[in-house]
Amino acid sequence: MKCRRFELDVADWVAGRLSPPQAAEMVVHEQQCARCHGVAESERQLQASMAAMPAASLRRDLWPELAVRLEQNAPKPVRRRWPILSRLLLTGGVAAALGLLVARVALKPAGSKLARVQDEERVVLQMTQLEPVQYVEADVAAFAAYQGHELQRVVLMGDTGSER
Repeated sequence: MKCRRFELDVADWVAGRLSPPQAAEMVVHEQQCARCHGVAESERQLQASMAAMPAASLRRDLWPELAVRLEQNAPKPVRRRWPILSRLLLTGGVAAALGLLVARVALKPAGSKLARVQDEERVVLQMTQLEPVQYVEADVAAFAAYQGHELQRVVLMGDTGSER
């Protein structure tokens, strides 16, 4: 057994709370180690002096007296209330901010979602300045198989074929 283990178990050993094998180890170690023998003697003296002390007697009515004293000395909870003016200012500020947000969303100018007016004007101007593309006979001959299919010709060639 090591001295540290002896020191941890000495109070239980002197009080008789250890098992017989553990108590036997304690006896052997106490006989072999002078330092631990001194620790065991100190513990025996301490327990003997504690046993010789008279038992403390408490009055039965001690707790009610303590409870009354504790209630008397207990600090009262402090409630800090904001002054009414501060509450009104805070409420007014929140209402004003909410009103500005709603007004900004509601009064937002409705713009074109497709294109800006300037862009539309530019496209119209470009379309009016376009010149028709003249097709050569080779292009028209390539589509000769579609004679009688005027709709297809309009779709593919962009004209009705009446210019020939």
